[in-house]
Amino acid sequence: MKPISICKLYIHACYIQDYEKEYALYTKEEKRVGCTKEEHMAERNDSKSKPYMHPEFIDIKELRTEIGDDNNSAIISWTHDIVKDEKDCNGNVFRFEFCLVKNDDNIWKVEFLPMQ
Repeated sequence: MKPISICKLYIHACYIQDYEKEYALYTKEEKRVGCTKEEHMAERNDSKSKPYMHPEFIDIKELRTEIGDDNNSAIISWTHDIVKDEKDCNGNVFRFEFCLVKNDDNIWKVEFLPMQ
């Protein structure tokens, strides 16, 4: 699957609160693991929140997918009207970013904290 497809699956899993699928999409490579499945499930199940689609995922503009030179990382970025007047440190229009990496089996996976 392409990085954009993995990103869409992840956003949908978060929206419908399918935390098992959300965790399954994370990279599990030893050097990149953020938490165990048990920790993830406990944190998500404690959060009693209702399904909510973050506004930055609705009506996005200028969607781009950039694959790293090593072909093992990808950044999906976009702009959005909710931050249309904000600039990055270089004076460019602010872009949201979603990061993915390939695992040892050459499969695209979501980085822990993909939008940090």
